[in-house]
Amino acid sequence: MRLLSLLASVIAVPASAEETPYANALQVCLAQASAGDAKSCFGSVVDACLPSFPDTGVTPVPCWQAELEGWAALLNGAYAAVLQEAEMSGIEDAADLVRSSQAQWIEQRDRDCALVVMTSPRTYDASIELACLSEAAMDRTLFLRQLQGASWTQR
Repeated sequence: MRLLSLLASVIAVPASAEETPYANALQVCLAQASAGDAKSCFGSVVDACLPSFPDTGVTPVPCWQAELEGWAALLNGAYAAVLQEAEMSGIEDAADLVRSSQAQWIEQRDRDCALVVMTSPRTYDASIELACLSEAAMDRTLFLRQLQGASWTQR
């Protein structure tokens, strides 16, 4: 439950990331990355954010929150684009399949990240949860981007 409320609050407040000097680090990295190297941009917001905080040996939660906000914005855009393509495909169940796939992914992501938090060697730390959610959002974003512009055919 803590996972869901944390994610909802992070995605609902994207403006805070835009106000930081590191808000565009992800977009800059993706623009410079080669087509197959987008995963190398994971952590780019965190890296840009770290100098804003004292070195404590632990990545500050606001840095992971900003990372998640960046990937969540990209994920929301990729999902909307794929959903729109599915709706325009003329295939009866295409949009329902996209929605169902996304809903199932969200459920699996929440279970996976809960396991990561439960099995972490440290006591609960929101940065562990946010890092997991960020990586999951990155993976899903890249998956959905592969679907964008694809030919839709009846199955």
